[in-house]
Amino acid sequence: MQVSQVQPPRVLLCFDFDGTFLDSEAPQPFDPEILDRLLELKRWGALWCINTGRSLPHTVEAITRFRIIPTPDFIIARESEIYTSNEFNRWIDWGDWNKQCAKDHKRLYRTAKKFFKNFRVYLESETRAEWISHPLEPAGIHASSLEEMDSICQMIDSMSPPSDLSYHRNSVYLRFNHIGYSKGTAMDHLGRSLGIGPEFRLAMGDNHNDLSMLQPSVAHGIACPSNAIPEIKAHVARVGGFVAKRPITGGVIDALEHFLYTEEVR
Repeated sequence: MQVSQVQPPRVLLCFDFDGTFLDSEAPQPFDPEILDRLLELKRWGALWCINTGRSLPHTVEAITRFRIIPTPDFIIARESEIYTSNEFNRWIDWGDWNKQCAKDHKRLYRTAKKFFKNFRVYLESETRAEWISHPLEPAGIHASSLEEMDSICQMIDSMSPPSDLSYHRNSVYLRFNHIGYSKGTAMDHLGRSLGIGPEFRLAMGDNHNDLSMLQPSVAHGIACPSNAIPEIKAHVARVGGFVAKRPITGGVIDALEHFLYTEEVR
């Protein structure tokens, strides 16, 4: 069935995973009430998506381990790749987006090779950070502290990187990426493909790499939990979003109450 033949759902819910939807290190990783809320909203016609920096296998493993049911309708993995489950409950590419994403990143890693080489020299001689490079993650950084990552980001910006090179930062981790792919561009593409405009989208996150989807051009419903970093809280407040008073899943439930269980939205 073609996407254009599907009647658009009323709303697309898009949540960051770690630090927003759940705390995988806590005795109770998430408030089980959220599952009842999601089931209710799905009956109402909503779709929900996990938008995460995790890889697809890492995300699916957590969904299974923590028994998250209903499972998400979509997963945006590695902050850029869009997947959906088929009739056999296998996660597959959503359209041609992932193929183009891989192609553009392959070209980027080739053209930015000199920049990466020079930056790695700086990183290994001037910082305590670790350069990350393997098939799944060709260019990334693990800093020794938040303060060190702050200075590393400042250095990246000052070195005039290639015009199509950007990065996603989450705490002390950083992933270099093509500027055209982020949590925000992936969510926007998914919404457009489903025929769901920004006015019927809710995005929620807690860290730097969530900023691209916490934009009015991507979603009119913008929120963060109380454990979000100060920069995210300030941004959400500035754009008229919802800063929850509870952390993690409690904040997600509060955001759903704020945006979806009101006469204005209904």
